[in-house]
Amino acid sequence: MRTYLARARKAPRRLFMLCAAGGLGLGLAACGTAPVAHNSPAEVALVKAVRSAVLAKGTVHVVIRRNQKGKGNETLYGDIGNRSADETVISGSAKAAIRVTPQASYFSGNSEGLVKLLSLSKKEAARVGNRWVENKAGSKEYKALFSADTMSSLPASLLPASSDAVTLKSSAQNGGEVKVLTWTQSSSGQTIHQQLFVSATGAPLPSRETTKVSAVNQTLVFSDWGEHLDVPAPPAKDVIAYSDVTG
Repeated sequence: MRTYLARARKAPRRLFMLCAAGGLGLGLAACGTAPVAHNSPAEVALVKAVRSAVLAKGTVHVVIRRNQKGKGNETLYGDIGNRSADETVISGSAKAAIRVTPQASYFSGNSEGLVKLLSLSKKEAARVGNRWVENKAGSKEYKALFSADTMSSLPASLLPASSDAVTLKSSAQNGGEVKVLTWTQSSSGQTIHQQLFVSATGAPLPSRETTKVSAVNQTLVFSDWGEHLDVPAPPAKDVIAYSDVTG
């Protein structure tokens, strides 16, 4: 999830992505490099354990709420799996949806969503209409979306990089104990503050992450780790090829 709807020539990428070094979604430039932080063995071990636990589960339901001063609220909700994903994003009256299956990826939306969220031109959005736009597996657009939108990309999106100085503490949440990782990073002259809350018992799976930078506040909530995920392809009659939209 790298830049907000970054794409390989308009191929929609993970919505609300920031950069590979940490945190879903603020639409900032790529993170700069920094010296390796000398975190304690406890922080290093927990980051490693979270990464392993996330990948072992293979699926998760996620809800992302983002508020930017002067631009209102945006919401993404959906399910992420190892080889599939099903997501919807809403920003005001704009709405878009993305599906990834092993055979193809698809996106759709209302006219405003196709233009505002997926960066199609008005002419291209008119060609789409109420249909789903398809990219077959093997195409560069499919590969870009599959890479950014499935489970393998999630740990790098959530966790601090080795260059981030991380603090670890315990906290009470919903009547139970959680471990809280806190770190900051810099991007384009802005300081990004992040906190990741993970279970203190059993597998250290994330339950929530908060990100704050300038006038943007964002919260991610995770649930249903490891649940079965079946993402169907849209009916063939409702599908149009990406090349027919952009050609």
